[in-house]
Amino acid sequence: MKIRISQAKIVDNRHPDNGKKRDILIEDGVIVKIAKEIDEITDEVIGARGLCISIGWMDLRANFRDPGDEQKEDLESGLAAAANGGFTAVAVMPSTNPPIDGKGDVEYLLNRAQRSGVQIVPIGTVSKGRQGESLSEMYDMYKAGARGFTDDKNSIVEAGLLHRALLYNKHLGAPVMQFPYDSSLVPNGQMNEGKQSTLLGLKGMPSISEEIIIERDLSLLAHTEGVLHIGPVSTENAVKLIAAARKKKQKVTCDVVLANLLYTDEVLHLFDSAYKLMLTLHRRGASPV
Repeated sequence: MKIRISQAKIVDNRHPDNGKKRDILIEDGVIVKIAKEIDEITDEVIGARGLCISIGWMDLRANFRDPGDEQKEDLESGLAAAANGGFTAVAVMPSTNPPIDGKGDVEYLLNRAQRSGVQIVPIGTVSKGRQGESLSEMYDMYKAGARGFTDDKNSIVEAGLLHRALLYNKHLGAPVMQFPYDSSLVPNGQMNEGKQSTLLGLKGMPSISEEIIIERDLSLLAHTEGVLHIGPVSTENAVKLIAAARKKKQKVTCDVVLANLLYTDEVLHLFDSAYKLMLTLHRRGASPV
């Protein structure tokens, strides 16, 4: 079967036609030609004027609720939603019930996703049960197919635990993914600390609560020579710290959420919860507000 996509704007900075409108010829599911115009007769023509085409996207933090809370979302419905959104791969966070902290859990995810057109990338926990106390079965999970380790929004506050994890993953190449927030500074923080939080009467989270975690983690990374991913980051100084570490050839990457690039906390002046990026964070063992 032949399909021609007509006049789509290519969005791929690795492609010579990036930013240009092109016809794309697909034959039996394989792109065989990209040109300014293609006159070849095809079985189907998809008009794409005003639309963009890119390589498949990857969601770095997909929070599916399978296993444990399938009534909210199971693996099949989550992968279907990803496919409809243009995502061809999803990294699945381990914050399920029970958490993904053993090889059997990783195998469960991969087996359930075999028939999906979306690639699933299992991410295991750093600590058993996401409790921040003892190291999970990182090697066994890696051998089973896990390609990263995180306690999700439970930041790894125990330096010794992160130190051991980075020593361990040094030989695996699968990054520890750290959520940079020290909740001990401001338990139950609700938004960025500043003028707006004062005006709204909401408990603010200071930028230092992000940056001191990053400074500590980069020091541990330099000592262990492990592999670390930090994110999402939200402050200018956090970006500078990570950039400086990368110049020193440390194996660290980071990410930022789109909303942080588009908005500031000023958009919250009307208490519009549509701009709230995450649930209130609280310390391990504390009751959420």
